[in-house]
Amino acid sequence: GGDVLLQTSAIAGVLAAACLASVVIWAAFGAAIARFLGHPRARLAFNWSMAGLLVASLNPPVDRYVLLARVEEELITDSGSAVLGACQYPGAVTPRGFEFLEQFEEQPCATWRTPRAR
Repeated sequence: GGDVLLQTSAIAGVLAAACLASVVIWAAFGAAIARFLGHPRARLAFNWSMAGLLVASLNPPVDRYVLLARVEEELITDSGSAVLGACQYPGAVTPRGFEFLEQFEEQPCATWRTPRAR
């Protein structure tokens, strides 16, 4: 009984220390990248770099596959739902989510305002 409790405590302590170190590293990285991404050109370069990482090659340098093409935003309320995204195709824009928007703010985080959401 006593050895199990001691071993469990030791394992929990090691995992807690590793978790704390991970949180500190991620927080420092987040603070550093926030300063870097404050510049529009840096943000554009970062976005393109991250987009490139989402294209995987199972047989480099050929056979590339898109892992994530896009993310769809959808507003869901008690009275219904509305897709906020929009894609432009030859001769069409669908869905037409921009028709539901009054305002969009990018900073400090993406915020959509709709007439029904207030």
